[in-house]
Amino acid sequence: MKRLLTLFFLLILQGCATQPIYPQQVIISSDIPSEWQLKGRIGVVTQDKAQNFSFKIKFQQQAFDLALTGALGLGQVNIISQVGGLYIDGNISSLSLKQWMDQELGWHFPLQKLADIVFLHQLNIDDNWQVIISKYGPYRETSVAKVVRLTHQRKPIKVKLLLKEITPILD
Repeated sequence: MKRLLTLFFLLILQGCATQPIYPQQVIISSDIPSEWQLKGRIGVVTQDKAQNFSFKIKFQQQAFDLALTGALGLGQVNIISQVGGLYIDGNISSLSLKQWMDQELGWHFPLQKLADIVFLHQLNIDDNWQVIISKYGPYRETSVAKVVRLTHQRKPIKVKLLLKEITPILD
């Protein structure tokens, strides 16, 4: 009986090992939509701690509306960046987004460069960040980044973005 069970177990494992792995076709878009939205998860590791958030963001031209929700759905902050300034939970802030994130969260990442990473697959966004895209997914006739890792070159900040849903905004 023991040999039969071992043989059965090995056959099951062998079946798992024979799954074909297909290379992902990566088609780079020539432009970025002017209005789009994104839902996903963000994991951040700094020198002091690790944090996880769900997020939803809408980009319209140069403005964005970001909602960060803490782990297990506890706590949410809404950030709106418009020509008139940065609004945190409806209150105008004198800080930039980077300054606010550093002050309140203890980390930041280049949110303004997210479209370049997602749609154009740019890995060299500036000298401070190393970008690695490890998974792509379809978007219309092109592909978009689905799993992105960012590592700050001078500060102990590592960010992993899991981009679940990328859609155009249709009014």
